[in-house]
Amino acid sequence: LPAIARGAFQTQQIGGGQLPCLEIAMYGVSACTAIGVIDTGSPLTIVSPKFAETSALFDELQLSDDDFPPLYTMGADGLQTTLQPRRAAGLILGGKGGVERANKKVFSAQLPMMSAVGFENKELALIGLDLLGNHFALNFDGDQVHGELEVYGS
Repeated sequence: LPAIARGAFQTQQIGGGQLPCLEIAMYGVSACTAIGVIDTGSPLTIVSPKFAETSALFDELQLSDDDFPPLYTMGADGLQTTLQPRRAAGLILGGKGGVERANKKVFSAQLPMMSAVGFENKELALIGLDLLGNHFALNFDGDQVHGELEVYGS
């Protein structure tokens, strides 16, 4: 199968380790570009409140008449963190010419992990499987420092 989209990624020193990261641009009323940490263990994409605010993402609760139950995640500190539903009119993973997604729901929260690695009140995203999709590959170069995200389906 040929890839339908590609985006560059590289590992970056965040906190105590090298994590696979890529550029993520989000568009709400405004636009913002930030670091996105690829989190293949998460079904959801979670953006910092600063990222949601700077890109002026839409409040999902105001866009619908449905009554959404609260959604929580358990942080590294063992405490619950409330996830605020937001909607991006569009986003791009991996920079110019990267993987594009339109009208996507993401969640906003200041996760304990974000604070622990120095991203308190800064733009950051944890990119989950909801944006990566079910068919993707992270292809590392031999030096294991950078590579390409390939998406094979939406």
